[in-house]
Amino acid sequence: MLNSVVAFVAAICLCAGFAIFGGIYGSIMALTLLPVMVCLFAVIIRGDRDYFSPLHLLLYMTFIGGFLKAGYLLYLDTTGQSQVLVLAGHDYRILNYGAIGLGVAVVCSVIGVLTVVKYPRRTDLSAEFARLSTTRMLALAVTILSPLILYFFIRTMNIGDVIEDGAISTKRIHLDTVGNAPRGAALGYLRMGAQTLPQVALFLHMVNMAFKRREVLLLDWFLVLFLACLSLTLPFLTSSRLEMVFLILACIIIYNYSVKRVSVAKGVAAVVAIMVIIAFLGQLRLEGRGGDRVKEPFSVSRVAEATLGKAYFMDIGKTSVVIEAVPDRVDFLNGQSFALFLLAPIPRTFWPEKPAVRIGLFVGQYLYLRNSDSGVPPGIIGELYMNFGWPGVVLGMLLFGVLYGKLYMATIVAKRSPMRIVIFALGTLFFSVTLLSADFTAFMSQIFRYGVPLLFFLLLRRMVEGRRRAGPAPVFPDRRQALQRHSL
Repeated sequence: MLNSVVAFVAAICLCAGFAIFGGIYGSIMALTLLPVMVCLFAVIIRGDRDYFSPLHLLLYMTFIGGFLKAGYLLYLDTTGQSQVLVLAGHDYRILNYGAIGLGVAVVCSVIGVLTVVKYPRRTDLSAEFARLSTTRMLALAVTILSPLILYFFIRTMNIGDVIEDGAISTKRIHLDTVGNAPRGAALGYLRMGAQTLPQVALFLHMVNMAFKRREVLLLDWFLVLFLACLSLTLPFLTSSRLEMVFLILACIIIYNYSVKRVSVAKGVAAVVAIMVIIAFLGQLRLEGRGGDRVKEPFSVSRVAEATLGKAYFMDIGKTSVVIEAVPDRVDFLNGQSFALFLLAPIPRTFWPEKPAVRIGLFVGQYLYLRNSDSGVPPGIIGELYMNFGWPGVVLGMLLFGVLYGKLYMATIVAKRSPMRIVIFALGTLFFSVTLLSADFTAFMSQIFRYGVPLLFFLLLRRMVEGRRRAGPAPVFPDRRQALQRHSL
């Protein structure tokens, strides 16, 4: 709690300094600090000590997507390249729109979280989940099946030809279009088998091992290692940086709730590692494309550019562009983009003319005025504004906070179990990463992608173990004290 108080005081001092001495840019920076202070104030008054709670995740995303990104654009973007990519070439003063939008959205989401989240003095922990042999059987089955699906996916997408040339493929190296969409969109179910299924098996077996450490075999460690490598293979080959970040963050959250609380130092180290990974894969993608920038050395500035100079995560830049363009240049969508997720599960193989189900292509073409097929996902704040204006942002983000808080209450604050920890680890990333940085269709698609394998496992457990009487299992003596400290 002392860390939050110190951070709150530091934010107040920074905000005052920027507002008084910073000029036009300083006033923008001061605006970006206001939602950060709102999150910190909520953490303090609620006594929130859980570093992965909804309030803390909102704090991290607001700090990175608002304050740090605005600081990079205003003071460190010496080439102007990020101004073109993130702000569509607009003047930096457009960031005032994004700062106001982020402020309204964060205040509403914090209010939503506070209305539903109650923090008890301690949390019960139950090991009632599944026998370790059941998740071991699932891990073995996935270890055999997923490499075959991955091989078929690579051959179908012609990624193997790029690998043979010694380069990591770019996202659009295989743009054979089917119905005005990348051909990869027609193979979403194969991707789910090659990438998502190993991830789910990894999460379930890893958390079950943490709860049943006395039953763990050497085979279990080999299975976890192999599933982790398998889960990273396709994102690495296709240079899908956010997919790799998603996997790493999910493992950290599961470790935090099932093994040992992650300290501040380890959390900062994880963030730095993620930034390096994003920049490194971006460098590999440049090498795959070729060009003059490949000759530039890999440095700290490249790491900052890759993470803060692009439209990743909750981004003040693309929010600014959306608010500036709608409704002056583009009319309100009136909810159209929120219905696109209904089309997503239909295989494009059966419906080649299926329209694009992601709003990012529309944003790239009509708001960023790009002639290429590259899209710009607006984030839920931008998407709400594009559809319903400021009333949509207020009501939508209030609902966002309520649902996020209810997820936390049902999985972590309630009697905690391995399955609930996995559900929260995935769900919190759906809310804090996917929904805030991408769009509603991506959010619903991820619920489908990960929900289907989880439901399949529950059915498998029912078939293998039968109906089991629910009830808390004893907590191991060597973990009892740590768990009680974590829940206070």
